[in-house]
Amino acid sequence: MAPINEPATIQQAKQFLQAYPIWQAQAAGFSQTLATKTHPATSAASQADFECQLRLKTLAAMRSLAEPDPLYAEILTDRFIKQLSIKQTCVAITDLKKYGYLTERSCNRYQNKALLLFAYACPRNLIVNQ
Repeated sequence: MAPINEPATIQQAKQFLQAYPIWQAQAAGFSQTLATKTHPATSAASQADFECQLRLKTLAAMRSLAEPDPLYAEILTDRFIKQLSIKQTCVAITDLKKYGYLTERSCNRYQNKALLLFAYACPRNLIVNQ
C-alpha cells in the first residue's frame, strides 16, 4: 500500500462532505418537481439522492463501529451535515453526555482524524497518495 498524503486526503474528504448541502438542495428540488408532475425520476434526481445517501450511510457505518468512531461520526455529522460551527459542535457533543466536555482545539483535532477515517471508509476514492 502506497503512503498517503494525509493533509491532502483530509482536505479531499472535507470538500466531499461540504458538498452535501448542495446535493441535498438538488435532491429536494427534484423531489418537489416530481411531486407535481408524473414524470419518472430523472438521472440527475437519482444522482443527487445517491450522493446524499453515500455521505449519510458512510457516517452511519462509522457510527456503528467501536469507540472512538461514533464520536468521529457525530463530529462530522454536526459539522458537515447539520452545518454547525466548531463551537456549536462542541456544545452538541457535550450535551450528549456520552463523551464529556470537548474543547474547540480537541474538536478540530478529532475532526481531522474523523475526516481521515471517513476517507478510508467511503466507497468513493478520497485517498490522495504521495
